Amino acid sequence: MGTARKSVAVAVKVGVVGLLTAGSLLTVATAANASFRGNTVNNCYGIAFTRDWNQDCGTGGAGATGNYRTDADCNSGAPDEGLTRFRNAGDTTSVDGDDCNWGSVRTITTWYN
Repeated sequence: MGTARKSVAVAVKVGVVGLLTAGSLLTVATAANASFRGNTVNNCYGIAFTRDWNQDCGTGGAGATGNYRTDADCNSGAPDEGLTRFRNAGDTTSVDGDDCNWGSVRTITTWYN
């Protein structure tokens, strides 16, 4: 095989590996960023990312002072997770909930009292 043919063969291999790598990275990034939000109560809600989930409040923070409870319903037999946080009106802190041990978050619900 001549030098020119070897160079073309190497360039094609590098291009194929590059495309496969880019496709894999795009797939991982898309899956990692997939999320859904539960109901909203006084501008606060639960947001789930596969096994991980948070209790967040939108722009302007919590609409009222009080206790906000978020429950994550985990599937595949994993125990459900939840947290209660006292928030002052205007609180915008994102609070990380305990992850589902396996499976993923099926539903997420926020309560206020």
